[in-house]
Amino acid sequence: MRVKAYDIVLNGIELALEIVLNEDAWTMAWEAFYLLNMGSLMNDSGLKQEYLNVLDEHGIEPSQEQIEKIEVFLDKERKAKYKQYKNYNSAMLSLGAGALLRYGMLSYLHFSGNDQKSEEETTLEIYTPEMITKALEVFSAQEDIANLSRDNIYRYNEMGKPYFVSGEPYFSLSHSGRCVLGAFSTGEIGVDLQEVTEDTDWRKLSKRFFAKTEQEYIMREGLHSESRGLEAFFRIWCRKEAYGKYLGTGLVQVLQEDISQNISNGRLKEGSFKMEGTTYLYTIYR
Repeated sequence: MRVKAYDIVLNGIELALEIVLNEDAWTMAWEAFYLLNMGSLMNDSGLKQEYLNVLDEHGIEPSQEQIEKIEVFLDKERKAKYKQYKNYNSAMLSLGAGALLRYGMLSYLHFSGNDQKSEEETTLEIYTPEMITKALEVFSAQEDIANLSRDNIYRYNEMGKPYFVSGEPYFSLSHSGRCVLGAFSTGEIGVDLQEVTEDTDWRKLSKRFFAKTEQEYIMREGLHSESRGLEAFFRIWCRKEAYGKYLGTGLVQVLQEDISQNISNGRLKEGSFKMEGTTYLYTIYR
């Protein structure tokens, strides 16, 4: 495993990131991973109010203009979806997911049209609402992709997994806490992001949902410390979510199945990061 540590400040929010990646080789022709921190447009209560009057935990008034700038880039389906949320914070995460969908598609089109393709290692790119807006504006200024359709751009398999009508790129989205994670690739992919919440009853939930072998592993970790048991629970949950999204079946079909044999063949990327004292785990499966 490789560990990359970052201490950065994005839009006044301090981020201490520790990205842990497996050494296994990835052979996809193109892939991209984006983490979007929507914290500057969220609040503590999550109650839906007039967007212009909502204050986040830093006492900053989020700009209605900023929300509208992001909204411009959403396709019709995602725009309608985010506006249906009654919880304000959930609406902002859905808005961010829509922005990443658009950015992932534009990034892929830019890659496809570039004769000098980069061989650089794929990294996790980090954005704020302001940064993703600027990035979308840059892409949309390119004549060959500026008029990309925003109507009827998805199709769904029999289990409800979404795909772009155009085929590639394949994509998967997840959001938790204040963050949205998007993964895009030229092959099937599944991703999950989990905020590690300390009040989770990991013992009870493990016994209720997980396979016997997984329960035993989590309990062994819990003998060392509460934090290790908690993280082991969330790691397995995160893997199951990502694997279910990869298959297109969702979580229910794999919840009580020990998937350790399915994910031990070099098809997994896992990482963790801390934001304002909160630990997040993510899993990318392809």
